[in-house]
Amino acid sequence: MVVVAQLVEHSPVERAVVGSNPTDHPIYPLPQSSLQSICIKKQCIITPIMDNIMFRKLKKADLPQIWTDIDRSESVDSVYVNIDEGIKLKKVNFEAKGWPPGEVEKYQPILTNCFDRGGYFLGGFVGQKMIAVVILDQKFIGKNEDTLQLKFLHIGRTYRKKGLGGKLFRIAAKEARRLGAKKLYVSATENMNTVDFYKHMGCTLAKDINKELYKLEPNDIHLEYKL
Repeated sequence: MVVVAQLVEHSPVERAVVGSNPTDHPIYPLPQSSLQSICIKKQCIITPIMDNIMFRKLKKADLPQIWTDIDRSESVDSVYVNIDEGIKLKKVNFEAKGWPPGEVEKYQPILTNCFDRGGYFLGGFVGQKMIAVVILDQKFIGKNEDTLQLKFLHIGRTYRKKGLGGKLFRIAAKEARRLGAKKLYVSATENMNTVDFYKHMGCTLAKDINKELYKLEPNDIHLEYKL
C-alpha cells in the first residue's frame, strides 16, 4: 500500500522545512496512521510514502545521484512511433540495462539549468540512495505561455508498478496548478509502458508540439495534460 504525508501546522518535532533552502533540515517519520498526502508548500512533513521511502526536495549537490542511484533498467517489448495520424505500436525486444549512452552528458546540464531557474525537484530515498525523482520546470512554454514541462519522472526498477509514479505525477500537477499553469507538457520516452502510464494519468497527444523539445527528442511521444 502506498501512503504519503500530510501537512501538520506548527509541529516542532514532526515537521521538516523544505522551502528554497532545505539543505540543513532533517526528515522526521510519522506514525503510519497519520500519513495521507505529500505537501508541496514551503513547510511540510516529508515522511514515508511506501515502507521506508523518504521524500524531500533536492539540493543541487543531489543531482548526480539521479544517474548513479536510480535503476533505469527495464525490459522493452513494444514502443510507440510517431506517424502522421498520431502514434502506432511497434513490437521490439530488448533489455535496457541503464541510462542510454550519452544520456547523462546530455541531460545533466539541462537539469542543472532547470534547477538554477527555480525548478521543482523532489527525490525519494531509501537511506541515502535515491530511488525516484520528479522534476517540474518553472519556465512557461506554449503559444499562450501557460504550460509547464514535466521535465523528469523516473522510478527505480524495484519500485515500479506500486503506485509511486502516479503519486509523483499528481504532486507535480498540483505544483504546476499552484504556479498558474493550465497544462503540463510531457516529452515521454517511446516505451509502451511509459506512454501508457501517462495516458492512464489522463495525458493526450500534444496539439502544440514544442519545436525545441521535439528537436531534443524527436522519437519521444509528446503529450499534454490539462490542469
